Amino acid sequence: MIWIIDFDEGSLKRFCTDFFRLEADSNVSAIDIFINSGGGEVSCMLGMRDLIKSAKKPVSTTIIGRAYSCAVPIAASGTKGLRFAAPSASVMMHETSGQTFMLKNSEFMATAEQFNKVNELILTNMSLDMGRDKNWLTEKFSSRKNTDWYMTADEAKSIGIVDHVGLTRPTPVKPSKEIYD
Repeated sequence: MIWIIDFDEGSLKRFCTDFFRLEADSNVSAIDIFINSGGGEVSCMLGMRDLIKSAKKPVSTTIIGRAYSCAVPIAASGTKGLRFAAPSASVMMHETSGQTFMLKNSEFMATAEQFNKVNELILTNMSLDMGRDKNWLTEKFSSRKNTDWYMTADEAKSIGIVDHVGLTRPTPVKPSKEIYD
């Protein structure tokens, strides 16, 4: 089982190490990911999502507590039918954000262009994972004036972020004797 609480370089490294170990373990039939996160670095989330989407085994995602910001695309990227949210889980989506103060105009323009590209990529990926048209998601954000979009587990299910409201039990795994930095 893998826990996601942060999206930073260290978390990405641990995620990849654990993911590859579970994928190679013949005693594991599915990779279970549990999420309780307030978000983090988009590039790390995209790396985790790419790995999940390339998995050779089914990937179950379960939101326990909260899935905010970067955690939402991870929750939605699990194998269809294996995406869960605890009944009292909280979910929040928003547009890509970051700090852009103290930049020269040319740097600001380049950063804005990159934000737009990443935001489009995330919207495209989320739409595919949710089984929705990308325009639907874009229009939802526009109608909310692009503010943070908080929802309950049931609301997350109704729009396709998760498939089930309730908890699943992780696939039994032999404990690893390896120590990771």
